[in-house]
Amino acid sequence: MTQAVPPHPLRAWRLSKGFTLDHCAKGVGTTRPVWHAWETGKRRPDPNFMPKVRKFTGGEVGADAFFPSIEEAA
Repeated sequence: MTQAVPPHPLRAWRLSKGFTLDHCAKGVGTTRPVWHAWETGKRRPDPNFMPKVRKFTGGEVGADAFFPSIEEAA
């Protein structure tokens, strides 16, 4: 039996708030496809967007959601 992969923290946060992709993208000044790519792990936010993501999520999602710690990467 395979174990389900938990959703990306950004997606989990968005769904917990009941927000749409469009609402979140607009909230940080990007596009829906870019926000979706962040949620699916296909892209990481540009360093200029990280403070915006953190502020928009009330500090619940930060850079650690996109960049593994040294321990995780090893």
